[in-house]
Amino acid sequence: MTAQREIRNPYGRSVRMDILAEDAAGRRFDLEVQREKRGAVPQRARFHSGMLDSRLLKAGEQDFTKLPDVYVIFITEDDVIGQGRPVYRMERQIEAKGGRFSDGSCILYVNGAYRGEDPIGKLMHDFHCTRADDMYYPVLAERVRYLKEHREGRSVMGGVLEEWRKEIIEEERKAAEQAVKEARKEGERAVRENSKEIARRMLEEKELTEEKIAKYFGLTLEEVRKLSGQKTA
Repeated sequence: MTAQREIRNPYGRSVRMDILAEDAAGRRFDLEVQREKRGAVPQRARFHSGMLDSRLLKAGEQDFTKLPDVYVIFITEDDVIGQGRPVYRMERQIEAKGGRFSDGSCILYVNGAYRGEDPIGKLMHDFHCTRADDMYYPVLAERVRYLKEHREGRSVMGGVLEEWRKEIIEEERKAAEQAVKEARKEGERAVRENSKEIARRMLEEKELTEEKIAKYFGLTLEEVRKLSGQKTA
């Protein structure tokens, strides 16, 4: 089991998984804790599953049955599905005949707001506890005591929080850069469309030649002729 495991994508967005684990049967598990609903959208679960799959077969492997079962588990603070169930299991289905399409891929949403006397309810209770003495599960209680009451544990926790802080800052920086790029593109598109409209009006008034209009408005001669309705050579 590893925490904060990053899987890089040379062709697009990489992903950092909160917990990546493997059981004795070789099944792989990606466990994500999501506090906000927008961080637990179905498409994100799909993306995590795909990124995990991309690393599970060696180059040149032809036998796809060697691909292990993969589980992406989102523990959400609230019931983002909204049906009041403790756990939601999503698997592909065969629409026409019914039944499962057994490709070994499964997505689980765990309702963090659920409180019951069953194991899931007790686990969700422990997830929200701030005091180890209030927890049901001894393993979690022991870990909380270590992180909160021991010097070494506090140091580890401080390092984890610092990594999270850096990750959040980096994600916000990338989001801001993307927003600026999109705004710039939209601005350039609006300016160009406005230039075309002014150029079209000037063509109607025959104030300038097509060549001069193209030069002054940063358009190609072909674009100007299209505005005037002429056929290009």
